[in-house]
Amino acid sequence: MNPNATNNCAKCGAFERNKRGECLPCKKIRDAEYQLAHKEQISQKSSANYQKNKAARLERAAEYRKTNKEKIKESRALFYEKNKARVNAACKDYYERNSEKVQKKVSEYRAKHPEKIAELKAKWIEANLEQINLYSRNRRALKRNAGGKLSKDIVAKLLRLQRGLCACCKQPLGPNYHVDHIMPLVLGGSNTDSNVQLLRAKCNQRKNKAHPIDYMRSKGYLL
Repeated sequence: MNPNATNNCAKCGAFERNKRGECLPCKKIRDAEYQLAHKEQISQKSSANYQKNKAARLERAAEYRKTNKEKIKESRALFYEKNKARVNAACKDYYERNSEKVQKKVSEYRAKHPEKIAELKAKWIEANLEQINLYSRNRRALKRNAGGKLSKDIVAKLLRLQRGLCACCKQPLGPNYHVDHIMPLVLGGSNTDSNVQLLRAKCNQRKNKAHPIDYMRSKGYLL
C-alpha cells in the first residue's frame, strides 16, 4: 500500500496508488483498453522507433547474449519444458510455411561451419549410441524382411531384467555391451523385443550367427 494513500479508490475500492496518486488497478485497465483501441497506431510507432534505433538495439542484444549465455540457455530450456507442445507446434507450423527458406539457411550454415557440424554430430553419436544401435538393427532386419521392430526403451528394460549381467556368462555387461538377436536373423529370427538380449562384446563375438541352443551347448550350459 502507498503510505501517502489515505482513501481507497471510489471506483474499485483498492488502496494501491502510483507516485502520481492514481489507482493502480484502474490504471492497468485503462492502459489495456487504450492499447486495444490504438493497436495499429502503437504498432507503427513501435516499428518506427525500432528502425530508428535498430543498430544500437542489435548491438545491445548481441552484448547481452555474449555476457549471459548460460542464463539465456537455462531460461530457454525452462520455457521449452513448460511450453513443449506449443513450441513444437509453432516450429512445425513455421517450417511448413518456410521450408525452402529454412533448408537454404541450414545448407549455408553447414557450408560455413563444417568443423562445428562435425563436432556436434560426434557429440550426438556419443550420447545416442544405444539409439543408433537399435536403428541399425531395425534397418538390417528390414533389409532381411525379418519382420518386427525393436522398442526404443528395450535396452533399458533388458538392463533391468538382466540386472546388468550378460545373458550368457552372467558377468557384468560393462559399458560396451551388445544387443544380440537370440535367434539370428539369418536363421529366421525376428527383430522383436522378445528375440533380443544383452551380451558382453566377447560373448556376442563368439556367438556370432550360431543357433542359440548350439552355442549354449558348446559352452556347457545345455546338455
